[in-house]
Amino acid sequence: MSGIAGVVYGDGRDVSPALLEQVSTASAIRADDGVAHWAGGSAGLIRFRHATTPEALGERQPSPAASGNVIAFDGRLDNREELIAMLGRDGAALRQRPDEEIALALFERIGDGFMRHLAGDYAFAIWQPDQRRLFCARAPVGRRPFFYHLSADGFAFASEPKALIVGLSLDRGVNEPLIAEYLARRVVTRGETFWRALNTLPQGSALAYQDGALRQWHWDDAPPEDLSRLSEGAHIERFNELLDQAIIACTRSNTGVVAQLSGGLDSSSILSRATELHRAGKIDRHVAAITARYPGSPVDESEWSGAVEAHLGITARVVQGSIFDPDAARAWSANTLQMPLRPNTLDTLEGNFRNLERHGERVLLSGEGGDELLNGNHAHWPDEIRRGRIDLVARQALAMPGATLPGKVRAFVSEGFGPLVSTTLYRRAALRQSWAGTALPDHLSPAWIEATGLRARIAASRPAATLPGIAAQNRYAVIDLESREIATGPLQALPNAYGVEYRHPLYDQRLLRFILGASGEVLFRNGARRHLFREAMRGTLVEKVRTRQSKAIFNTLVVDGLERFYAQREIAAQWPVKLGWVDGAALQRIWNAYLAWRDDGAHFPVPRIEFGALWSTAALDIWLENAVGL
Repeated sequence: MSGIAGVVYGDGRDVSPALLEQVSTASAIRADDGVAHWAGGSAGLIRFRHATTPEALGERQPSPAASGNVIAFDGRLDNREELIAMLGRDGAALRQRPDEEIALALFERIGDGFMRHLAGDYAFAIWQPDQRRLFCARAPVGRRPFFYHLSADGFAFASEPKALIVGLSLDRGVNEPLIAEYLARRVVTRGETFWRALNTLPQGSALAYQDGALRQWHWDDAPPEDLSRLSEGAHIERFNELLDQAIIACTRSNTGVVAQLSGGLDSSSILSRATELHRAGKIDRHVAAITARYPGSPVDESEWSGAVEAHLGITARVVQGSIFDPDAARAWSANTLQMPLRPNTLDTLEGNFRNLERHGERVLLSGEGGDELLNGNHAHWPDEIRRGRIDLVARQALAMPGATLPGKVRAFVSEGFGPLVSTTLYRRAALRQSWAGTALPDHLSPAWIEATGLRARIAASRPAATLPGIAAQNRYAVIDLESREIATGPLQALPNAYGVEYRHPLYDQRLLRFILGASGEVLFRNGARRHLFREAMRGTLVEKVRTRQSKAIFNTLVVDGLERFYAQREIAAQWPVKLGWVDGAALQRIWNAYLAWRDDGAHFPVPRIEFGALWSTAALDIWLENAVGL
């Protein structure tokens, strides 16, 4: 992964080369292909270069265009040909040029709204010297972080927090209200970070800094096309076209490309379709597979990943999972100022990234997004009722498997009519706030809840974009969940440490727009989640995996990791407890229940909210001590 940073003074004084050097030296980003600075009057930009596409090998950014505008671009454009065509004669000269030159040319042609035409993964900053204006934006599914610091003197930004906190010697005070949201598992506030001195530009948002004033807005708010009346066959055909387009775009690379293979539907589909496209001559490279094996463990998925390998006639590389090491987690937070990664996330990924680094490969594909975007649910029922199609909703309710007739009637009323008349049920359906209207967790201090204004922050929460229909809002909420920003921060920093770009074909914006407008019945038919995805994979994916309904239980890895951490620091000694934020006795009760669950073979369920309480408290303890310096 690459990165960007920059400083703009609002009072017009010059940015010194020494300041830019200070910011870039402080950064934790690994820039295998070098770091470049540009300074021009009151603005200075930094580019941490790590080429992952053929065109990026020749890039020279940040550097001024003929107009004088300068771009610092971190990312990848997945619809280059379409954008080049939009530029007409000017576009022909950019066919072999890096992505940032296409982006800047389109900005100069269209203006601030040009991002609506982009597909890909990006965050960028454009300095317009004639207007003394800095314009910045992030992709709708923002996997390229963008932190910023606003002061009376100016504006500074970077792809990761250390460049600003250390590079600008900022105050390390913590943002307790957002931490309260995090510990309560109610993260609703956009644009804030755990640092008081830093904000983040939310995904699908843009900002402009000019003459000392900052303006910020959410630009990704276009209503999706209503596809609810398309046939299932038409849905499958369109989905397959868009999925192929996304995979082809994500395999554009100047090194080998590798795909994760977990044995689940999502990653297995991406690898199988990529293999199919290569054999059909639509992808110019073989996509290698990488998998993890845990013989005898409840998280082992070799039965299913092996079936995919046999079906495709390939042999996947096998990596060993990483064991959660509390000392390594502390070193990570100290070196990057990021939160530590959960053991069940770190476990497989670190081995994958390490393996790619050893092979000199820079691109790893994931199946991330399938669970979130394609599962389907009943959120389309209120929309159909508004359209007068009550009979359709009634038929779908009666077809619900495993439910009694009274249960089907209750679902028909609460999920079909409830969101139309109840604010609480609307929030649950449209915004995916499963906790809407429920009490706050009892492991948090009531006094601290009041001091942080947690209840008021939750009550004031609003979606970033207001889309027509509860179903579209429900599906957009998956990528609009504020908690994703907190969760993906360290997850994006990890591949940087190994020189790998982590790509997610299922998050392609063109595919996402289709899913937002798709028929709810096709996504979720007769109680079968991911119906559309499974039907689209007929003939591509081995039947054993295509029809699989089970999932591995990775929570045991977190329990094992916490046990190692607690051996060094008991719950009562952790900073969130000592600071009076968390009730240590309540956490201890939760921990005792998890130990019993693990020792009993991880069979009986434990509420997810309690699971999050254990890890979030431990993670904050590590971060507070090693990144903040308590």
